[in-house]
Amino acid sequence: MIKKIFLLFLLLTTLIFSKTYIPRSIEEEAYLNNLRTQEITVGLLDNEFYNISSKEEPSLNEIIKDLFQNYLNLNVKFKTEAYYELKIGITDKSVDIISLINRENYANRFLNFTNTIFNETLFIVSTTTQFYTLEELQGQEIYVTKGHTYKKYAAAILENNDIKAKFIEVNDLNEYKDRFILTPTPVLYDSAFGVKISNSGGIAIGISPTYSELIPIIDRALNEEYRDKFLNSLHNINKKLALENFYNSLTLEEMEYLMELPNLKVVYEGEYNTLMSYLSKLDGTYKGVFPNTVNQIGNLLNIEIIDETSGHPKSLQDLLDGKFHMMALSHTRERSRDFLFSKKIYEIPLYVVNPKTSTDANRTLGVLSNSVEEQIALRYDISDNITTFEDFETLMRALSSGRIDNILTANNTYFDPQLYNVSFFENVPVNMAFNKQNEILRNIFDKAMLHLTNKEDIVKASMIQKDTEDKILMNTTQKIKNLFYLFTFILVVGTAFTLVKLYIEKKHKQELLKDPLTGLANRFVFNSFCSNLESDFVGYAFAIDLNNFKKVNDSLGHEFGDSLIVEFSDFLKEMFKESKIFRISGDEFYGFINDDVQNIIKKLGLYPEYCPNMVRYGVSFSVGFCQKNDSLTVTDAFKYADLAMFDAKNKKDFRYRVADEKFISSKQREEKLFNVLKENIDGVFPVFQPKISLKTGEIIGAEALARYNSETLGVIPPFEFIPVAEKFNFVHKIDYAVADKAISFVKSELLKVDFLRILECHLTYPWLHLKERI
Repeated sequence: MIKKIFLLFLLLTTLIFSKTYIPRSIEEEAYLNNLRTQEITVGLLDNEFYNISSKEEPSLNEIIKDLFQNYLNLNVKFKTEAYYELKIGITDKSVDIISLINRENYANRFLNFTNTIFNETLFIVSTTTQFYTLEELQGQEIYVTKGHTYKKYAAAILENNDIKAKFIEVNDLNEYKDRFILTPTPVLYDSAFGVKISNSGGIAIGISPTYSELIPIIDRALNEEYRDKFLNSLHNINKKLALENFYNSLTLEEMEYLMELPNLKVVYEGEYNTLMSYLSKLDGTYKGVFPNTVNQIGNLLNIEIIDETSGHPKSLQDLLDGKFHMMALSHTRERSRDFLFSKKIYEIPLYVVNPKTSTDANRTLGVLSNSVEEQIALRYDISDNITTFEDFETLMRALSSGRIDNILTANNTYFDPQLYNVSFFENVPVNMAFNKQNEILRNIFDKAMLHLTNKEDIVKASMIQKDTEDKILMNTTQKIKNLFYLFTFILVVGTAFTLVKLYIEKKHKQELLKDPLTGLANRFVFNSFCSNLESDFVGYAFAIDLNNFKKVNDSLGHEFGDSLIVEFSDFLKEMFKESKIFRISGDEFYGFINDDVQNIIKKLGLYPEYCPNMVRYGVSFSVGFCQKNDSLTVTDAFKYADLAMFDAKNKKDFRYRVADEKFISSKQREEKLFNVLKENIDGVFPVFQPKISLKTGEIIGAEALARYNSETLGVIPPFEFIPVAEKFNFVHKIDYAVADKAISFVKSELLKVDFLRILECHLTYPWLHLKERI
């Protein structure tokens, strides 16, 4: 019993502390034991970068040897050759496995691959030739390692950008590093200039099909510990080369200065809560692109970084007096007289902010005193319009109280979009400012940024850092804060889902603003356009309705009718590219154009050239115009254009009508009559016209005629109100009112007087109201 327990303990100890691979099944153990009876040839890349090692870290190739010899305990023979020679070994089967190979089409034909170990980023770099963009590579010669797949990736990227360059394959890139070389390891060549090309395929281990069952075993080894070994080695190799390149770039004077520098006193940007620099509310330290850059350099050079930002406010005079070494500062011509500046670290976006309630957004401008905003404001505006403030709180109070109309600031996160208009103005580069007496430190810092930092990586890391902190601060209780890390994965997934959902909703809303058939703006956009357009805007509103369209649509089908609508819509888009065109309903279109009406009519008259199907099937259109001026709103202009369009329907062919002042006046009069009649039909009263017998000459009856008397408009003649009543289909109400009042009157009067006498009086005095003649 004791023996069994001891054997079990020995087995568990072996599993926990063993440095060799433990098979997961009997079949796997049998397979490995069989492999150990064979000799396997593993190809190692004869690559300078892969062979760099130190006392602390093995090289990448040494990690491969450890994986196969010690961890998997296989009988392997290593062959170290150039990449193109190993390719030959694949085809003639003299190589069974190639380590750290890029996944490429050629290798895929002969090898199977493990999971990706790490990814590479390709750069075109040079140690002496200065360039910053892909376009500068036009017509250049680019050197690449012989037989490598990197050439394929780079050539595709350059071709997509219409850049023609010649690739030259060589054995050793070191001989050409002063020209243009293509490499995933620019740090190896101490390059000073370069551009990122793309990511290459993942780096993995390629295994011949004969040993394909080894792939899941190696994948488990990578997941357990070897992928971390590769990544740690990569990090340390890059760090080692970067430091070597940095120290090699220093002059003797700079080296001595650096050796005697006990610490680096830095003042961060404290006014703006931007990615450049911000004070963390979690731990009270400064974070962002600038602090992360300085701290990374300090860690690599073992220099203590002392934050001098907090406490007593630091000024530019303090930097001149040597109270600290450097601070973040925007580079301006005026400041160059007093300070030295490093190369650009980051760019801060500036914004113009004004209240939504402001009546004039183009007058006074507020800025912080002695700030880069003030310098930029003076560049674009006259000094009389600019007001300076000593601190941001005072500036905000002046904006809120209306003492100033706008401010120029980088603090866009402080403003509620419901209350303020925030518009991007321009990006301001931010540099490190040094005392003019400290040129050596400035030069050291520039070289450190070149060799020891990657601006793009620092910006990405700073964005992640700030986003994470913002999310933590959203949790108002300590309990939620403590549980934040537990639910980070859930929050990230939820955030990603929300972003995708919001994006889909945004796209859906954008599609809802378009007419699905023609792509023109729809009625919703038209309504928004009318309500948001400035009152002093001028131009012509027009309304168009197709003639004979319904007949064609009903006879030839809706699909053909849709094709006519699309044809006409394309014509409107082509004629009025810079104007607002809307599809309001089936065959009705609205538009607003800032042009002379005769030019608009001339363009519309070209429709036979663009709409052959409309002409072929007898579909024309009618159009009404109305000029938007100070006396008309946009909505009114479209209303009268629509009314003019209906009047134009009575013409033939290309029918149009311009709603001039006379037309608008008549329509306004008609509208007033309609509103009066609609509200008060009781204003209608009868007058009697006698009926006389031709035989006897006697009055034998009377005809009741309608008249109207309005309290607001006075007496309205029949030739005005009768057509309005007929047009709006309530003339029958007038008939009923006249009949009712006439019958009631006759009935009541017959009981009092001789009705024929009344009619006779009416003949004698026809201008009197009937009641006055009684």
